[in-house]
Amino acid sequence: NLKDSDVPHRTKVTRVMFESYHHEWKKLVTELKNSEGRISFTSDLWSDPNLRSFMAVTVHFVSKD
Repeated sequence: NLKDSDVPHRTKVTRVMFESYHHEWKKLVTELKNSEGRISFTSDLWSDPNLRSFMAVTVHFVSKD
């Protein structure tokens, strides 16, 4: 039996998601700043049959590890 108290409120889920995003973003920026040599970005844009747009971005780099 699932109770209301078992499901987090939408604002808490939103807050936790943004906190996680910012934490990972900071880690990525630090890793890119400490990379060896050049950083290569590629992107792709497309839409599905329902005309929903999508974008993908990839980053290639060599880390010190």
